[in-house]
Amino acid sequence: FAQRSLGLALGDERMGKSTGDPLKTFGHGGAGTSIGWADFDSGLAVGYITNGFRGSVTNNARLAAISQAVRDACTYAGAGSLPLAGPAALRITPC
Repeated sequence: FAQRSLGLALGDERMGKSTGDPLKTFGHGGAGTSIGWADFDSGLAVGYITNGFRGSVTNNARLAAISQAVRDACTYAGAGSLPLAGPAALRITPC
């Protein structure tokens, strides 16, 4: 379930789980395998695009997992939503 606002989705499951208010995460999932979102609480903004197409049945869970991996890699665990800095800020294994 996602709430919509001026063409953007608020708190869409494909954007991972926010550590704060899920309605402060907004973005839009494109057709197939793309998504873009920003989260005011964590300060993250993400754009993810591929050159393929998958239906919602397999793709929604995939986008949620990718978004959550970005959130987990870019915030301190258990410390709310403080962004990391330096070379350890982003450790994402390519899919």
